[in-house]
Amino acid sequence: MLVDDDPDIVEMLGGLLEGEKYKVLYAYGGEECLEKLSSEEGDVDLLVLDLMLPDIDGYEVCRRLRQDPRFTRLSIIMLTARRDMVEKIAGLKVGADDYLTKPFDAHELLARIRAQLRIKKLQEKVIEAEKTAAIANMAIALSGEINDPLTIIVWHVQSLQERLEGNRDITQDILISLKAIGGAAHRIEGIVEKLRGLN
Repeated sequence: MLVDDDPDIVEMLGGLLEGEKYKVLYAYGGEECLEKLSSEEGDVDLLVLDLMLPDIDGYEVCRRLRQDPRFTRLSIIMLTARRDMVEKIAGLKVGADDYLTKPFDAHELLARIRAQLRIKKLQEKVIEAEKTAAIANMAIALSGEINDPLTIIVWHVQSLQERLEGNRDITQDILISLKAIGGAAHRIEGIVEKLRGLN
């Protein structure tokens, strides 16, 4: 999303980004930006945000976005005509990922956009890997919790089967039930082994 109150900059950057096959949304003020982001929620990967806007400035937009859990991973590149180092540091402190001063080279901005999008993809891969690792760890922990009572079940079923098979007074139904319980317990053992294999 491009956020700038200067239509010439919006048109120039929009044309450049669309020429690179990016889907571009536009906003001409801070409030409009926040409203559009809320309606688009997960569909915006990066924000090119002008510092000086007619309603609320880029700092405030950035601050609000970073306080909203939906936008903590949104990449933000702040643009400004101010070259003061204090301004740059302030932009980075409120949550901008990068900062570029006007006038800027459009190709430099495009390179920075590409870099931010690469970083975002890498972060998403790390998050996905962490989730997968957490699931695997949970599966391993569950396999241990399942295995202990399962061992007891299997042992008792086998013990009862051995004692009852020689006893003619026991009905065939009881033996069938014990074999079914034993079979189910062995299937659970197989599941536990598969869970352990996730590590």
